[in-house]
Amino acid sequence: MFKFIHNFKIRSKMMFIYIVVIVPIFLAGIFNILNMVKILEESIINTSFNNADRLKTRLSDMIATVDGIAQQIYVNEDICEFLSGGYYTPQECKDFYSSNSFFGSYINAYNQVKKMRIYVERPLPLYNDEFYRTTISIRESKWYNEAINNKGVSKVTVFQDKTDSNVYLHLIKAIFSEDKCVGVLDIIINPDWIDNLMANETDDVVFSTERGKVFYSNIENFKIGSVIGAPDHDLLEPNLRTLTDIAFDRGDTYNVLETFEYENTNNIFQIFLITPANTINAQTSAAYNLYMWYMMSCFFLSFLIIILFTSMFSNRIDQLKHQMHSVATGDFSMSCEIEGNDEITELNEDLRRMVNSMQILIKEAYNAKLQAEQLKLSQSEAEFKALASQINPHFLYNSLETIRMKAFCSGDKETAVLVKKLGKILRRCLEVKDTNVTLGSELEFTENYLELQKARFGDRITYNIICEVEKDYLILPLIIQPIVENAFVHGVESSTVDGKIDIKITRKGSDVIITVIDNGCGMTPERLAEIEQKLIDNDTSSGKSIGLTNVNSRIKMAHGSEYGLHISSVEGKGTKVTVTLPAYSERKTSTDKEDTLNA
Repeated sequence: MFKFIHNFKIRSKMMFIYIVVIVPIFLAGIFNILNMVKILEESIINTSFNNADRLKTRLSDMIATVDGIAQQIYVNEDICEFLSGGYYTPQECKDFYSSNSFFGSYINAYNQVKKMRIYVERPLPLYNDEFYRTTISIRESKWYNEAINNKGVSKVTVFQDKTDSNVYLHLIKAIFSEDKCVGVLDIIINPDWIDNLMANETDDVVFSTERGKVFYSNIENFKIGSVIGAPDHDLLEPNLRTLTDIAFDRGDTYNVLETFEYENTNNIFQIFLITPANTINAQTSAAYNLYMWYMMSCFFLSFLIIILFTSMFSNRIDQLKHQMHSVATGDFSMSCEIEGNDEITELNEDLRRMVNSMQILIKEAYNAKLQAEQLKLSQSEAEFKALASQINPHFLYNSLETIRMKAFCSGDKETAVLVKKLGKILRRCLEVKDTNVTLGSELEFTENYLELQKARFGDRITYNIICEVEKDYLILPLIIQPIVENAFVHGVESSTVDGKIDIKITRKGSDVIITVIDNGCGMTPERLAEIEQKLIDNDTSSGKSIGLTNVNSRIKMAHGSEYGLHISSVEGKGTKVTVTLPAYSERKTSTDKEDTLNA
């Protein structure tokens, strides 16, 4: 299989990789989107169940409050005595009514209660709004008989009130005295309290009890007192949480059903939350469309990018192949330029360098005999110059020593000192090698140069040397003096003020810092930028700033690119040259030739 793939072109291989990698990722993304939509739908439905739980808690609290009121009236001895047989005259009834305002205090204290009354079994000479006479129609009513049959257990039911013909949610409880029913308590639950409970609900909600008899609904088609058509076993099962298929004439909806049983009443309550399907579908569709658009955009964008990338890549490979074929056939022109900064460009540059090397080798082979003859001539000239270089320094040193001795014998000690310093400088310049020298000898060499310049310019020149580094620290030869000489030639010498040069050698961390500061004429920003560029390019073609370029190049070759020179200058105020060297060095022995020479 791999051998078969190797036969493909590079562009075909990259397209194959794209298909193998991206397409499964795209399919996995679609699967995740569908799964996310499903999770979002379940989350919305779970939110409806949570809302139903919250409403169940509030309804349970309301029923518990009303049932607690009924229980307090049930155990009230004065009411039981009144209902059992006392108070036979109208005046006695009137006195009882005026001295016992039970119901009014409860109605004022609890917003859940709209009205309270007791239907009295025994005949009374006088009734009021709280104590009603039980008529034949009331005794034959279903709710009244259920209250008596429950034997003092509360029951919540829905029926029409005879006084105002409205349908309310009632809590009924039969009052017994010595196993005989003496009255039935009827507490009408305030519908305004339920309306306030549902004021902030956004979903359609229906509350029902018994076998689906509605006691609250914000759906127009389901009024209070109507019955929800559904199998009895669904509505009478306690603690049920499910999605029901009961039709509420609301179109396509998600209908959440939650039932609960209040333990102190013979009731099972139902809570229906009706959420339009388009509400859930709108949220899930929005998420689906957003992520699907994102996945499709990523897919087609990546497909477009891979086409462009493979085209660019294969074109550059074809260019490189064409150039290599041209070189193989003997065409060394390398006319095609491959742009970029990647491996293909590097290969093209390596090919170009290889072609240049081949051309050089061919040219060298062609001129071999001529170069051999020139080499013999050059060797003869080198031998002559070597002989001359051995004779001339000794002659020059001896001549300077003779002049110094004659000046000293004539009493001109200053001239003798200057000649001696000049001799040391010339000897150092002619005998310098690539080996390191001590910092002390380099500073002595620089100070001799400064003394000669001071003898030349007199009081116009002052200098100061501060060294905080050990004198036996090893340094490349001719590092400090060329910088000082540059300060004289280009700064102090042409300045109109008295010249000053400060040399300071310090240690900073793992580096040795040498600074040479002059108060000369300084440089313009353009000139400074030009010199810095020459230091970077190691350019000595102009013949200017050769000393600085040479020093910078030698330091970088010896210690690395992080070391070298840095120049800062302000026109009319002077120039500062900073040399950074590594702090490590090897110590010289006492037999060091340089120390012996300086001594």
